[in-house]
Amino acid sequence: MASLYKKVISGKPYWYLREMGWVDGKPKMVSERYVGTAADIEALLDAREERMLPERIRHLDFGAVSAAWGLLADLGVAAVIDEACGGRPPGLPLTPGTYLALAALNRVVDPCSKRAFADWWRTTAADRFTKIPVSALDHRRFWDAMHAVPLAALPRIEEKLAAAACARFGLDTSSVALDMTNFATFIDTGNERAPIAQVLGEFLGKNHEEGAHFSSRLPYRRAPAEMPPPESHCRCARGSLEELRPPRLCRNR
Repeated sequence: MASLYKKVISGKPYWYLREMGWVDGKPKMVSERYVGTAADIEALLDAREERMLPERIRHLDFGAVSAAWGLLADLGVAAVIDEACGGRPPGLPLTPGTYLALAALNRVVDPCSKRAFADWWRTTAADRFTKIPVSALDHRRFWDAMHAVPLAALPRIEEKLAAAACARFGLDTSSVALDMTNFATFIDTGNERAPIAQVLGEFLGKNHEEGAHFSSRLPYRRAPAEMPPPESHCRCARGSLEELRPPRLCRNR
């Protein structure tokens, strides 16, 4: 077995590498090599570390991407969607379910547009464990995948995924809260920066003239003092108070 051995010569320490072995049943020095002073050993270690450094490195996101992708796989998101789509449409490098699972992954980890998705994918290590190349992630393929999912299949997909999540995490569904954020009509039509909401407000106003009424004064991003009273949230034309629900037309019965 080799070990470092110090010799003090003229008051200065010098280091040697000795190898001991058994000779005729007795321990004996088999070999001895001069290593140098402590400064020499430090220089040798520094040179070795420099040779071990890579020529270039890449910093890639891994933890959150891997965890979210594993959860999507556990819930079988892609498989459930693909089952409802009935196969991969021609021209799509990946299945529709895979594209929608990738979109969900991005929304969880680092939301960006579909056009920017490929650039984001390059900053992660996901291609190594998903085996999905960046060449398959053109933003137009995501829209093709969305068009491949039949509207009639959405309730069935939602039901299966909800059941899978409940089974996977043991969720208590006795009370469920639904957050309808980013829904266009939740924005006050007086907001000049919300043209979509203004168009919807005009459309719903026309329906009011035909016997339906929808209040555009839904509370959204307002201070408590500015919020309208509950009675103005949603009323039918005949004046009876309807239960506050996500935006919809309340018609006379």
